[in-house]
Amino acid sequence: MQLFDHKSDTGYTREAIEAAPTRKAGPMARLLSLADWKLAAQLVSDGSPPDVVWHMLNRAQKLALTETRFAVIEACTAVEVAVGRRVTDSLFGHPEEARDQILTNAGGILGLVRLHEKLFPRSQDQKRPDFSNTLASLRNEVAHAGKVPNDTEVGDALDTARRMLDEVCRLPSPSG
Repeated sequence: MQLFDHKSDTGYTREAIEAAPTRKAGPMARLLSLADWKLAAQLVSDGSPPDVVWHMLNRAQKLALTETRFAVIEACTAVEVAVGRRVTDSLFGHPEEARDQILTNAGGILGLVRLHEKLFPRSQDQKRPDFSNTLASLRNEVAHAGKVPNDTEVGDALDTARRMLDEVCRLPSPSG
């Protein structure tokens, strides 16, 4: 069995996938099911491409196999782009300068996430992932201190990024 990656024009053999290191929530946690393939085919047929942040997360998942530092940075950047865009969209109707100032004053990714939580509160029984520890702090250690994250940290970061993207920028649903 050969899984084909059209972006890089390379394939992944079943043996390579099975031999890949197992991560708690990493990119090779499971193979795609037939239902996943059908949903992907339907989305392609509908012409509803996933948002660019999902491409970034996919790239982070691929990087997790060889470049764990870049995987964490890419996953955090995907979340930052998605949250920043959602906060900006919620401020529609306000002057552009005011929106820019609010985003600037947010203080980076942690401030953007806090602002998002204020703009889009959850009920008390719904818990958001601990973004600050599992992704943002790790990203800063990786980017600024040269830390090489272990498999568990990378898996947790990818899982947290996916959960944040699921909330902030859901994948399109197939029509019909």
